[in-house]
Amino acid sequence: RTEPADVRLRSLRAEAETARAVARAKLSEIRSERAAAVTDDEHDPEGSTLTYEWSLAQAELVAAESSLDQLDAALARVAAGTYGVCVECGRRITQDRLDARPAADTCIDCARKAGYAQLELDVVADNASALALYKKFGFVEYGRNPKGFRSRNTGYQELVLMRLVL
Repeated sequence: RTEPADVRLRSLRAEAETARAVARAKLSEIRSERAAAVTDDEHDPEGSTLTYEWSLAQAELVAAESSLDQLDAALARVAAGTYGVCVECGRRITQDRLDARPAADTCIDCARKAGYAQLELDVVADNASALALYKKFGFVEYGRNPKGFRSRNTGYQELVLMRLVL
């Protein structure tokens, strides 16, 4: 990686801020739909419920805010001169790990000692920006679910199954 860590972290932070704004907008839209709803969407066999869509948007918001917290902490470590140093053992975090997880605060050995082996997530296949973001963090595709997500507006959508091995 040729760009300085703070430049990459700030770029990722801007993407996370955008994701947070999008999630907040979705929640606002769903809130408006709920207020205007006159039918019982909880028992609508034709599509997902507002509750389900709310849960997804809320999860996106939580994920974006978690990313922002991690990236802010990493930027603070850059400013303090401790970026790339494991907070648990004090050893250097490998460049490969920082390339895969720029906000990592532990080396791979300490992450494994904490019990982490891999992270998994699902992404709607046509969400190119999310796929690109997760690939930047080192996630790789390991499968697909052709009817993994059902949306009220678009019907069934394919999910990309992704994982990051620690």
